[in-house]
Amino acid sequence: MKNGWGLLCIVITFVVSLLVLGTVGYRAIEPDWSYSEAFYMSVITVSTVGFAEIRPLSENGRMFTVLLIFLGIVAISVIGASGARLLIDNEMKYVLGRKKMKKDIGKLNDHYVVCGFGRIGSVICDELRDAGLDFVIVEKDAALVQQAEDQGYLIISGDATSDCILKEAGIKRAHGVVAALNSDAHNLFISLAAREINSDIKIIARGEESGIESRLLRAGANVVVSPLKLGGSQIAHMILSDLKVPRQETFAQQNGLLIQQIQNNQEIQVTTNQLLQQANGLLAVAIQRVNGRTEMMPTPDTLLDPQDRLYVCRTEQG
Repeated sequence: MKNGWGLLCIVITFVVSLLVLGTVGYRAIEPDWSYSEAFYMSVITVSTVGFAEIRPLSENGRMFTVLLIFLGIVAISVIGASGARLLIDNEMKYVLGRKKMKKDIGKLNDHYVVCGFGRIGSVICDELRDAGLDFVIVEKDAALVQQAEDQGYLIISGDATSDCILKEAGIKRAHGVVAALNSDAHNLFISLAAREINSDIKIIARGEESGIESRLLRAGANVVVSPLKLGGSQIAHMILSDLKVPRQETFAQQNGLLIQQIQNNQEIQVTTNQLLQQANGLLAVAIQRVNGRTEMMPTPDTLLDPQDRLYVCRTEQG
């Protein structure tokens, strides 16, 4: 691949050199021509488009034109060959890479299947990798698939609610499955499908909506985790208790998740997302305004005034 790009750069340099040579050559052979006329003649000659001469050529000019035509044909041929090679190499690399990944997934046994590589799923995968556990990701978003591949993770591009995709991820041989999609309905469907395909598998499902926990458990999930419920209950307890703590102090810890306070110490407004990224947080759960007002579950673009506090949920290692 790198050799192909290198050859293409050499050819492009060669074409530019040809245009410079043609311009200087025509200008020297045909002294009545301007540089713009010489350059135009060089372009139509090297590209072999077949336009008529802008002025009658001398004998030397014709011989020089023949030389440029042959050199132009060589350059165009090499460019075409290099471009085709790049496309073929890229396609072969993709096909062979997917084939190797499929082979590696087929060798896994007693692994985990992580459905969804969003903010929650990516953290789960990082933790599993650090613990040395085998896992396969199922994700249909192309950008997230590419991100996971760049991190060296085994991933299947497809819909995690599809039985075929789950079977391709080796769910029959897996020790556990994590349903970490943003949709409770999809996580419910994954729990049902996983339990049907593998009756012994351990199912950990993410749930957000009120009342979804009991449904997920009935669908076959062993454990239901709600980041919203975890963060919201701890923040509510903290606010009701009127607990005063310094900036960046951790309030609660459960299952490796922490609730943390971030104060806007800047003299300008900042968004929820900016402070969330500052804390490497997973979820913004509340804003406590300077005037004492509390806003639960702010959107990413909600503005915080100076000295407002944002409460975020993050991992213990975040």
